Amino acid sequence: MTDPPRASVTGGSGLDEAVAGVLFGQSPGGLHVYDTALRLTRVNTAARSIREFPVDRMIGRSLLDVLEAFHAEDPAAVVDAARGVLETGSPVLDLHFRVRNEQDPPQERVASVSVFRLDDHEGTPQGVAATVTDITERVGALARLELLDRATACVGTTLDVFRTAAELCEVVVPELADSVTVHVLDSVLRGQAPVLGGVTGELPLRRAASRSVDGADPRQAPLGAAGRHVCVCAGGKALPGLSSELTTDLHAPPGPNRCPDADRNDVPPPDPGPHPGSGRHEAPDQNPAPGPHPDPGPAPATGPGPRRDAHGGGSPGPDPAGTADPAPHPDRDPDARRPSAGPESRMTVPMRARGVLLGVACFHRRLSAVPFDRGDLALAEQLAARAALCLDNARLYTRERSVARIVHRNLRHPEFRTHPGVDTAYAYLPAGAGGGWFDVLPLSGSRVALAAGDTTGHLVDATAAMGELRVAATALSELDLPPDEILARLHDLTSRFARAPRGPGPEESAAQTWPATCVYLVYDPVTRGCAMASAGHPPPALILPDGTVDILGVPLGPPLGQGVGEYGVAERTLPEGSVLVLYNPALLTDGTSPAPAHIPPAGLRRAAAARDRLEDACDAVVDALAPERPPEDVIVLLARTRTLPADRTASWTLSSHPRAVAEARRAVAARLTAWGLEGLVDEARLVVSELVTNAVRYGTGSLELRLIREQALTCEVTDESSTAPQLRRALVSDEGGRGLFITAQLTERWGVRPARRGKTVWAELRTPAD
Repeated sequence: MTDPPRASVTGGSGLDEAVAGVLFGQSPGGLHVYDTALRLTRVNTAARSIREFPVDRMIGRSLLDVLEAFHAEDPAAVVDAARGVLETGSPVLDLHFRVRNEQDPPQERVASVSVFRLDDHEGTPQGVAATVTDITERVGALARLELLDRATACVGTTLDVFRTAAELCEVVVPELADSVTVHVLDSVLRGQAPVLGGVTGELPLRRAASRSVDGADPRQAPLGAAGRHVCVCAGGKALPGLSSELTTDLHAPPGPNRCPDADRNDVPPPDPGPHPGSGRHEAPDQNPAPGPHPDPGPAPATGPGPRRDAHGGGSPGPDPAGTADPAPHPDRDPDARRPSAGPESRMTVPMRARGVLLGVACFHRRLSAVPFDRGDLALAEQLAARAALCLDNARLYTRERSVARIVHRNLRHPEFRTHPGVDTAYAYLPAGAGGGWFDVLPLSGSRVALAAGDTTGHLVDATAAMGELRVAATALSELDLPPDEILARLHDLTSRFARAPRGPGPEESAAQTWPATCVYLVYDPVTRGCAMASAGHPPPALILPDGTVDILGVPLGPPLGQGVGEYGVAERTLPEGSVLVLYNPALLTDGTSPAPAHIPPAGLRRAAAARDRLEDACDAVVDALAPERPPEDVIVLLARTRTLPADRTASWTLSSHPRAVAEARRAVAARLTAWGLEGLVDEARLVVSELVTNAVRYGTGSLELRLIREQALTCEVTDESSTAPQLRRALVSDEGGRGLFITAQLTERWGVRPARRGKTVWAELRTPAD
């Protein structure tokens, strides 16, 4: 190999002596000179100033002996590199290796060495020169940044408290600690946490995750086990959310903030507690919401930072599954004490975010000769702060999900399954998202309204929207309006909700879209007529008594809150025993593809075939058509129609003449006597007399009187006038105006049902059977 060119030296031996004097007397970096046998011949003053460097004993010793005196990591690699430089003349630059001293406590440093060959004027090798630079601070800072970057990417991938704690453990072991345990407050698992200024006495904790380089110990407390973190201070005053604690010798008296794993005497027996599969918390499928990251503040970085293998490469690797528990602590089991390479050390770091104390993380070193230092504590605080923010996101999600489920459960189901007009059965598959709802609403004249809808959004927002929409639909149903008018008014209300400010902030006050879908049906068991309208909702299906499945042709209007609220209505006469099927789009898709326009008739026919019980048919429909993992809550409502027998209704057509009042009284008395309701004759005659009188006086055209005997006795008078009567309280001096007041006092309820032409005034009387 050709020798590298040597630069010409001017100035003679005087310049050489000046350069040598500067290098060996003033250079801040260590300089070692070795002969061709790699024996140390000379060092500069920077190397001599190193307190641990025994100059008198090292001169004349080999490079391997010098490295071993410093307890260097893999000294053979440095010797091989120097020997290669001596043989080839090619320098080795910036070779890193770790060294340890014998101080108490021991310190670990990282050095960078560059080796150059020394040739005489004829090019004959005379030895090598090695420059040594302490790069501990630089390497430590880089390692800290790498670990923080990894924590940012790997911690908080889910909204699950236990998984987030496990991810923190996976990041820090073994790079920072030999073992780590994360405890969270028991209230965090319920979505609650104390504020930083309200911490006193003992904190109830639950062990959320742990990891160790030396494997699991079956005696360690299981995940979710209860513990206590002692928080004491002078005078018993509240602590500001605990403070970080660094202990370099675990045999010293414990500080006021004891790690639950370091002192188990105050821990009760293991409690099953919450577990990832126990239902106390639920695994989400969303990414954590962004938020401010607490800054624990700078701290002096005196150590080399995270260790790649600080104990020399002879220790077992980390548990690949990430489920290993820390080894048993000697305070709890004296026989379990393991021999360590140096003093044991511990860091106890509180986990805080957004003014909330969430738990505590305990970091241990047992197998390493180098204890924790202030730089490691600063790094642990930053890691704990990042993990705490993710834990707080999971806590907030748990609270929001719990509130949504409670509200959803209370608002979900109708109050009854049996109605004079229909028999109903429903199914609900919760998926933790969406605002699907349905309802069965009794109307006047034994009619019934079936409503189903879906709201956008997730959790509390969707639940609140669903609750508002359902309450609005229930209130509007009391007006007895046709389905298209019900949807038009719901559209107006939804648009108003979208325009209303949601909070004091500028972002919350902005207009928000709140689209929702709804289908509304009204069935009359007397006429078997069904009127329906849809606001962007999939059309209902109809299973006829012979098993034929038909998709009802409902005019599809815009979703509630979007576009112009104009809706069409479809009417159809249903055979007795027909089954109406209402559902939401989540029944038809798993989220990976668009939902079809309606339920598949063939699948519905097969699922509902030969099902006598309506509940069995509902379960079969869900089992056959619902996806295994629905993207949103699935709802299905089945309603089998009934028809009132002819002998339970009676109707008469009357002329708009005063004598019609007497005819109506006689007809009602005769019919009630035939039904065996003699006890209601007087009240019914009075109510019918008032209703017919108003129709004759203020209406036009012929009148129709109808009686319906079901759970209550309904009296209806229909005329061609669209003017609705108003209830008022007459004064003592008034000659009239008391008819509707008397009617309201004698009946359970009364009302006006508008029609396309005219109106119907009705009143219900309680029957003796009630």
